[in-house]
Amino acid sequence: MNYTITQAIKKLSNHSTTDNYFQLCRLIRDGIIHTCFDVYGVAVAVVEESNKPLPNKEVIGIRFLNENETLIVSPNQFYKNAICDLILDKIEKTDIPLVIDGISNQYNYVLLKGAKSDNIHLITSQLKDWHILVENPINLSEDSYTERQTTVKDLEKFNIYASFVITKLSLLITKKSLDKYLETLNTKSPKYQTVSDSYIEAKNYVAYLSDLCWEADSSKILTRTWIAEEIRKKLKGHKYEEELPEKDESLAKDWITQPKVKYSSNPGRRSKLEKERAKNLLKNVLGLIE
Repeated sequence: MNYTITQAIKKLSNHSTTDNYFQLCRLIRDGIIHTCFDVYGVAVAVVEESNKPLPNKEVIGIRFLNENETLIVSPNQFYKNAICDLILDKIEKTDIPLVIDGISNQYNYVLLKGAKSDNIHLITSQLKDWHILVENPINLSEDSYTERQTTVKDLEKFNIYASFVITKLSLLITKKSLDKYLETLNTKSPKYQTVSDSYIEAKNYVAYLSDLCWEADSSKILTRTWIAEEIRKKLKGHKYEEELPEKDESLAKDWITQPKVKYSSNPGRRSKLEKERAKNLLKNVLGLIE
């Protein structure tokens, strides 16, 4: 049985290392903990990667789930940020039609709205001509959620759309991934358990903020030092301020996360204009976080 968000947070907080909603989101972003949800009574299109440039996928089959038939599916990786927005109550619902079979991890599906068994005869056998256009629902340059719908080309003329709305209540954490993570916590050396909960919370929060900064940096001009400086300003007067290292270099080196593997920083010394742009970007990103 998979866990609700409330159950997952409770299980995490029962361990010596205090984890909160921000930490849960970090684990989801890093692919350590996985999310899923139930679907039933809908039509699903089975898809596979097409031989055309991504993000296109091809529809290779369509079937209906019976009224009492359920299917556990996991959201496509494109929707990790939208999932985190749900968990942090930034949004009340989100449309996640592109999913993968949560049991076998073998099949990719698109959940279809408007497909009915009585008009299935309208759907011809030329499924190879139908493509699914996939876009990331998060605008990384603005660090904001945008309603970019996944589109099933040609099916819309039959009033069939790619859509499936979930809420925080319908979102689940997979039991396998959470139990595996908790097991790693249990095997850690006791010396790591003496660190105060407040210190761990502060470090997790700084890591969360710095991850958001890297993701928003489409021009690849940020540095860890600049991120550290702006985060320290952000946390002035905050309950975590006292937990921060006194030296800026320690904050930048030990607390600010490294950019993800796909991030390739522009080489060379930053110009005055680039520094100004970087500072403005950081202020905008961090200003969105309450």
